[in-house]
Order: sequence, then C-alpha cells, then structure tokens
Amino acid sequence: ACGAVNVNPGSGVSEMSVQYNQQLKKYVVLHGDRNNSIVMRTSDRPEGGWSGPKVLMTQQNGGIYAPMMHPWSPSTQGTGSELYWNLSLWSEYNVMLMKTDLNKVK
Repeated sequence: ACGAVNVNPGSGVSEMSVQYNQQLKKYVVLHGDRNNSIVMRTSDRPEGGWSGPKVLMTQQNGGIYAPMMHPWSPSTQGTGSELYWNLSLWSEYNVMLMKTDLNKVK
C-alpha cells in the first residue's frame, strides 16, 4: 500500500504519514527507512514523484518508528516553519512529540 512513494531498490518504507504543507507548498511524507531512520520526502502531487530522502533522525537505541505529523503544525497551517510530529520508541513503548524547523532541513 506504499506504491505512491518511489524508493530505491532494497529500500523500505514503514509507518508513513502524509499531508499537504502550506509553508512548503508541497505534500510531505515522513516514514521510517531500512536503516530505521526517520526520513522526509516532498512532492508537488500526492501521487508523486517524491524527492529523495532527507534524514530527520537516525536510528536511536530502543528503536524509533511511526513518525505521524500533527495536523495543527504551524508549517501545515501556513503560520510558521515548525513541523510537529509524534515519534514512537519501541523499547519504552511510548510516544514523544518532536519538532522540526523546515527552514533548517537541507
């Protein structure tokens, strides 16, 4: 069910979250990759083509997964550059609220 995200052979996409971002004027997807890092990709259309991955967070002890974007994030609403997202930690079986300043994502 992840056919909309075009990845390199051998790569993986897990636990993805997609929404339109008013600041970027693009669709944004956050997902885990085969290295258990959290990556972000962008596209002009929900069906792709998608940009290459930009790593927001590398694998952490305990295992990270499920980067779900918050719909009230300032960048999503068009009122700022911050993107808020939930991140699950496998070992603690808990959820953390993360913040990414999209002006700093290269």
